[in-house]
Amino acid sequence: MLIYPKLILPVFKVTNIISNGLNLHYYSKQTGLQGFVYELITGLGKIFKVSVEVLLINSKENNFNHIIFKIRW
Repeated sequence: MLIYPKLILPVFKVTNIISNGLNLHYYSKQTGLQGFVYELITGLGKIFKVSVEVLLINSKENNFNHIIFKIRW
């Protein structure tokens, strides 16, 4: 039984995987959480003591249907 039965979860997909990076695609019906995802990624880098660079490639504000982050470590 779900606590929030109408909840629509975000979807994450990974593309362009290389030895020191990847592209993270973030699909969500919610708006305004792009900064949260960015901070989540950089926070994971701090927890695992890995220098992480996160660049925003595309966003919904640029009429794209989802958000893409380029992540390098």
